Amino acid sequence: MLKRLIFVLVLTLLPLCALAQQPVVTMPMAVTSTNASGTITVTNTFQQIWPATSGSTGGGAGVRRGCIVVNTGTHVQYVFFGSGTATTATSIPLNPASVAGQLGGYVTCGSVGGTVAQDQVQITGTAGDTFTAMQE
Repeated sequence: MLKRLIFVLVLTLLPLCALAQQPVVTMPMAVTSTNASGTITVTNTFQQIWPATSGSTGGGAGVRRGCIVVNTGTHVQYVFFGSGTATTATSIPLNPASVAGQLGGYVTCGSVGGTVAQDQVQITGTAGDTFTAMQE
């Protein structure tokens, strides 16, 4: 009798579980990108791409929603996130493009958890090498 009662309860609750599975529809937020692409000016001297942004949430101005830095040069470049002294040992190395006109290594300021680094971003490499840098 108890098994039968449990079976009836399960059958009664199944339609309620199905109603709880509503689809979630999301729409991307429209943003404007800022291009900070440039050239390494002095070999092995870090130069700022972007300053730190103010805040990490909300929709106010000054909040970075995403960024990418791509090595378009012919030598390894290093990207540093954070405050303090930038060194190549504490930076992310970006491999050069393997073929002229192609993209090399890249780094983004987004993370797996969905957060975006708000730190200042600096780069170094060999003078004359180029990089592409975009943020939104």
